[in-house]
Amino acid sequence: MSKKFDDSEINKEFAVYVWNGAKSFAEGIYVPSDAHPCGWDFISLEYYEVEDDVEEQPIESYEISNGYGSEEFADCTLLEILKKVHGQVAFEKSQIDW
Repeated sequence: MSKKFDDSEINKEFAVYVWNGAKSFAEGIYVPSDAHPCGWDFISLEYYEVEDDVEEQPIESYEISNGYGSEEFADCTLLEILKKVHGQVAFEKSQIDW
């Protein structure tokens, strides 16, 4: 999604929508990041089992680009990450358009 969302638009319902999309594709999402030259990080959601995890379970650093990603997302929930990136996510690399 190339649109930047306001924080008021990024809520649990939005996070669950993203989580469901991620579970349908590659068990994760791509988010904008300046951590390395490619301009994105892959956030693995493999261990998110239920919808409530989007605001309760933090992402571990090894789940961010296989441990080589941005530390700014470590220990954040999916909902917190979505707020940091203003809702800009992609489910596949070919969908990145931010």
